[in-house]
Amino acid sequence: MAGVIKCIFFSEFHHISGPIISHQVPDDLPLLKDAFDAVHDLIITKQALYDRLVSVDALGYRIVGSPRSIENKKYPRNAFIFNFVFVFEVNTDTTLFEPVILKLGAAFKTYEVVM
Repeated sequence: MAGVIKCIFFSEFHHISGPIISHQVPDDLPLLKDAFDAVHDLIITKQALYDRLVSVDALGYRIVGSPRSIENKKYPRNAFIFNFVFVFEVNTDTTLFEPVILKLGAAFKTYEVVM
């Protein structure tokens, strides 16, 4: 079933707090914090999933992102790990959104490296 984007959020690995949602639009999506807590290991993930599309269903949502990492000594822990994540209703066919999600992650990785 085609659907609409319920939310987009930016998540990163904070060197003290661990995986966090830094920015979210809209900021009042019910249960998103609980869904994030349940699957944050797949949103801010290990190296094997970097630069790949990751989709997980949790608490009525389909959460789709593409985790990225930039290794550089200027970052705490020598890496900046982040993910732009799109949130849909769980039964949404996300096929049309997947290329956009991959390109968004790649673009922001490039912007961060260049800046």
